[in-house]
Amino acid sequence: MAGNNISVPIAKNPLLEIPYRHEDFSERRNYKLIEEIKSDQMSLHIEEHNGRKWNLLVLGPCGSGKSSLINSVLSISKGKYINSAFACGVQMGYTTSKFRSYARGSFDNLRFYDTAGLHQGFNIDMMTSIISGRVKEGYDFFLGGIIEEDNPFYRKNPSEADMMHCVIYVVDICLLSVMDSSFTHSIRKLQTKQISSDLQRILILTKCDELCDEVNKNVVNIYRSKKVLEEINRASDLFGLPRGNIHPVVNYGERVTTINPDMNIPILLALQQCVNFSNDFMENILQRNVMQNNANKWQTMFALTVVFMARGQHMDKTLPQEYVIMCSSVELKLGASRRF
Repeated sequence: MAGNNISVPIAKNPLLEIPYRHEDFSERRNYKLIEEIKSDQMSLHIEEHNGRKWNLLVLGPCGSGKSSLINSVLSISKGKYINSAFACGVQMGYTTSKFRSYARGSFDNLRFYDTAGLHQGFNIDMMTSIISGRVKEGYDFFLGGIIEEDNPFYRKNPSEADMMHCVIYVVDICLLSVMDSSFTHSIRKLQTKQISSDLQRILILTKCDELCDEVNKNVVNIYRSKKVLEEINRASDLFGLPRGNIHPVVNYGERVTTINPDMNIPILLALQQCVNFSNDFMENILQRNVMQNNANKWQTMFALTVVFMARGQHMDKTLPQEYVIMCSSVELKLGASRRF
């Protein structure tokens, strides 16, 4: 009608005024993160494992971007786009079928293990065997079931260097709102087993550029996007993970193949946390081993002392001095207890 003004709704700003995570996207920050990650070595913890790598297990549903994430990390380490972990997506009929590892470029201290896509109600025991280092590279996931001890790909006595040192869950951020509850329930059950072994985990949310137009325009907006933050909160509730363990990223691939700091930084921050968690995991293992060794020493000393005292003998001075001191301590305590 003439003379009437048509009110136009004011579009809400899709970006936060203050980013929920403050980060520097400069070339200098990019270089520093790369140097910090590649300088971390397992040999600092276990000398006999010099040259061995941090094992990072990548888990997630089919088409979530697991292989693309591995390719993105390898591309950053090489300074150019590569497609080593073949990434096509389920829409083309290609998925990861065998247990494979990838380690190359400047991040030669890291080994990524790619897995078949997790489906609803996946086999938790099989995943636990992989995490504990009992499954050798090359195992075919399409065989199904739990790997048996007579399988040539079964490792009977895995060492600390064979175990997974951190688990990376990868999920398409656009599918969180429609994710099946049975899948998230299985992930929570698997996490319960991880927590009991001190194994840490992170969650990487891929395809953030498909969720938010502002991120698609400029990846730097990833920490200011209201949509991304909303899905991070949703993921935290679904998987029972703290927000600090959840990393939104945009993988290299179909849309972008030119390596640049804006794309690198979110991926490198997730990778840095993986390395830190791997360090924590190994330190906890070493601490438990030291405590167990000390306990075994005292048990051995106690048994030896009882035998010597039963024979009316004193400790043999030819034994290692450490043993003599420990046994003498036990002998004094036993002798004192006999007087009362």
